[in-house]
Amino acid sequence: MKKPEFFKGNNKKNELIEKVKKNSAATSQKPNSEKALEIEVKKYKDLYKRSKKELEKEKIAFQNYKDKEHHNKNFKERNEDEIESLKKRLYEKTLEKDESVKELQSRSSEYALLEAKYLDLKEELNRKSLEVVKILEANDSLLKKNELQKKMIKKLNGEINYFETKQKFILMADLEEKDKTIDTLIKRENKLTLELSKALEEAELLRSFNPEELLEKMVDDISIDNHFLYSKIIKLHRMYRSMSYTYYMQKKNMNSNIFPEERFGFVFTENDDIVFEDTDKNKYKVSSYSGDFKEMAPAHGMLNEGEIVVKWFYDSIKEMESDKSEKVNLKKKRKSKSLQNDQFEFEHIGNFKVLIVASKDGHRLSSRLTKHGIDASWISAYEKSPRHVKSSMASADIVILCIDSIPHYVHGLYENDENKFQFMNNPNENTIIIRIKHTAKVLGLIEK
Repeated sequence: MKKPEFFKGNNKKNELIEKVKKNSAATSQKPNSEKALEIEVKKYKDLYKRSKKELEKEKIAFQNYKDKEHHNKNFKERNEDEIESLKKRLYEKTLEKDESVKELQSRSSEYALLEAKYLDLKEELNRKSLEVVKILEANDSLLKKNELQKKMIKKLNGEINYFETKQKFILMADLEEKDKTIDTLIKRENKLTLELSKALEEAELLRSFNPEELLEKMVDDISIDNHFLYSKIIKLHRMYRSMSYTYYMQKKNMNSNIFPEERFGFVFTENDDIVFEDTDKNKYKVSSYSGDFKEMAPAHGMLNEGEIVVKWFYDSIKEMESDKSEKVNLKKKRKSKSLQNDQFEFEHIGNFKVLIVASKDGHRLSSRLTKHGIDASWISAYEKSPRHVKSSMASADIVILCIDSIPHYVHGLYENDENKFQFMNNPNENTIIIRIKHTAKVLGLIEK
């Protein structure tokens, strides 16, 4: 900014002072020139007045300059704030621009995807249009074929009507014949039903007989005409003798657990002894036999204590093999039935301890509970001391007290716990299972 004239006035003042000093020096040299001095003083005063006025003007100009400079400074500060604000806005706009660019790029990608989808759809539409055209063409062809088929159907209907009329008369004749046949069959069915009813009554009557009564009836009914129906009576007799011997030996050896075993084979003499060789080539000495002995005769025997008792001789090998086959099948059926019973899956109730206090059926009931995964045991209060009974009850989660088979003192041993101690009168396997499941749920031993 240009400086005011005030600064130039100061220079003039200095010049004036210097001029006055020179005049003073000149005056001092000429003391007699008072008039000249007055003139100089007057000039000096006039110059001072003018200088003072100029100084005042310069002061005013300087103050105006300072005010203007202050105003300019404020204006500059405001401009700087505005510039800073504008810079900030410019930065924000730049960020907005970047976001807009990103959004534009995203929109461009979406637009590209949409354009690709549009092209795919357009292509699909063109393909569908071609398919529609083909369908319409095929439809026209089908319509033409349909017209031809209608004509053919009309023609066929006429032929069918003729055929139906013709067949109607044939069928009527057949129906009359079949009606006669049906009447005959109904009469036969009624007769067979009556016979079946009588047979069922007889069968029911036979089932009601015990073996002794049934055998008596068979003896009464046997005749020359029906004796061939009794051919299996020989096999029944053999089985009866075998069962009788087995039963006798079981009774005899009841304490030793030694029971006779059936064997099928052949008998012959060897070193003056009668020997029995079974079908597995095992040889045994024959201790006794029933019937007529023949070399290499097929026979049935019972093995007991290392020797064979021959119960009877067969007329043929075929007869022996038939008996043996039936015995094997019977054993398989019994074994299969036993396995089925063993493999029967019992419901798993839980793994907790149950004590049954009873003098009877305790083993059977605890065995059943064990099959359900329960740690079950039983104790007879008549055989154990009160202390032992109380200790056993304390270690169990559930105690079943069979009131029909426990002594009176047991009632004073159990704790005051209505859920843990359960009283039952003559329980069976099913009732004890139901009670155990309910009690275990109440005690929280299993989930409800």
